[in-house]
Amino acid sequence: MTPELKQRLVGAAVLLFLAGLLWVLLFDFEASEREISPPTVIASPMPTIEAVVVEPATPFYNDRSDDSVSSPSAKVSKVSPSVAAIDELSNEKSSSAELSDLLGNAPDPKPIANKTRYVDQQDRPRLDAQGVPIAFVVQLGSFSRFDNADKLRNQLVNDHQFKAYLEPKVEMAKGPYKVLVGPVLTYAEVEILAAELKKTAQVKEVIIKRFGDMQ
Repeated sequence: MTPELKQRLVGAAVLLFLAGLLWVLLFDFEASEREISPPTVIASPMPTIEAVVVEPATPFYNDRSDDSVSSPSAKVSKVSPSVAAIDELSNEKSSSAELSDLLGNAPDPKPIANKTRYVDQQDRPRLDAQGVPIAFVVQLGSFSRFDNADKLRNQLVNDHQFKAYLEPKVEMAKGPYKVLVGPVLTYAEVEILAAELKKTAQVKEVIIKRFGDMQ
């Protein structure tokens, strides 16, 4: 590269640098931006937002035993109840009494907050006085011979897929040997299970028991 060419290149670079400085000095870009987007001025102060007071949730708790009194249809209707309605009411009372016997000294469950509909206590899991969940089982029979009880248990497990077991569990233990199905956590579930066992195993009578209570 010749000295003359170097001088020309240096001169061109100096001219470009000076042109950049003059471009910034001659043109005010901030002024053009202010003309396009003028600043927004808030004339009035921000509005104040009042605090909203939220009322605490009201617990809703009811029992089936009060259904005949609290039901609006029971208050308005003046027609005498039918035989089917009387039978249904008596069955509900007997179920509530049986559930109370099975629960024993277990405390009542806590009310459910924000409930606007009826809460059936038979559909709720319960805890005993020690805070342990209460479960229920269905007893289908009591046998003096272990092999007879084990035969029924195998039939329920293999043919119908029920969760059946024996109590006591081994033949060496002293009988009688009880065939049990379960456990389930609510009384409503154990009632459905009892009805299914009557139909499937063709048993006339079954006994609903509290899980762990073999008396």
